[in-house]
Amino acid sequence: MIATLLIATLAATVQAAVWRATRNARIAFAGERALLGADAAISTHLASWDGRAFASMPIGAQTTSTPSLTANLAATVTVVRTGLNNAMVEASATSTNNGVPRAVERHVSRMLTVRNPPLPLNAPLTMLGSATFAYAGTVSTTDETPPGWASECLGTDSVDAPTTSASVSALRSQFDAGWSKWLSVAHRTDDPATVSSLVPIVTAVTCAPATGDPHRGAGSIAACTNEWGARALNATFTVTTTSRHQGILMVDGDLTLNADLDVFGLLMVRGAIDATAGRLLVHGAALVRDEMGHGSRFGFASRVRYSRCALRRAYSATGAPAAVTTRGWLERF
Repeated sequence: MIATLLIATLAATVQAAVWRATRNARIAFAGERALLGADAAISTHLASWDGRAFASMPIGAQTTSTPSLTANLAATVTVVRTGLNNAMVEASATSTNNGVPRAVERHVSRMLTVRNPPLPLNAPLTMLGSATFAYAGTVSTTDETPPGWASECLGTDSVDAPTTSASVSALRSQFDAGWSKWLSVAHRTDDPATVSSLVPIVTAVTCAPATGDPHRGAGSIAACTNEWGARALNATFTVTTTSRHQGILMVDGDLTLNADLDVFGLLMVRGAIDATAGRLLVHGAALVRDEMGHGSRFGFASRVRYSRCALRRAYSATGAPAAVTTRGWLERF
């Protein structure tokens, strides 16, 4: 009887030891599975990166998504915008694989930089044709932060100062060779025959001066709900109603203003600009090809003001995450 009890006790002890060993192995396996799941969740999110949404996020803001993974794996991905072209991505994945007494969770964080497509601009206004200025039309080469953008212009110190080094003929060749490529980055392309004014790409909400519109008076950019993005007009465009655009605006022809147009970011015009019947305000930079040699005219207190901050934010709407080089992970039982 005693021998039987001793044998049973020994068997139970061995069984418990085996169970603990295999349990730890199962937990380790589930932990590794959760770790791989977190990495996969980040990769899935970055593969469908929405540059326009990133550009529209204030610095410090965050978004959360739940990518679809394999069975017994659940994950959430959080993206925090830490700078004009920087973000932190964190994924939390939980493995509930059969045989594990409790869920095993792993966290993976990565820092990333948004790389922008090459765009031909390093000066506030690059004219590849003739231009005349009248009625207080001005160009400023001083890097300016748009009114109310103090918190939106962090992280621009590493951006090169504006310089002009290429010849006009070289810039013309570059423009002609790259124009179709630049048009292809547009989030939206419109026929000017159906458009008389520019409103935000995603929403039709515009900012009234009383709500802190940054380009009409002092105030916070947070008061404006306009989206950032790249937009193209596929022919000559005439602005007949007060308009604005934040991001990259491309006109595949002449641009004529019969009403005010405000652009925050990059304005590229294949033809010429006539801003004598409406005011053009650019915070960022402008590139005018004047392909037909019509000559551009700036008046009506039109202003082109160089802004690295506005350019960087505009570019980030069409950028994509660079190869991720940093990675950290955390175990949670």
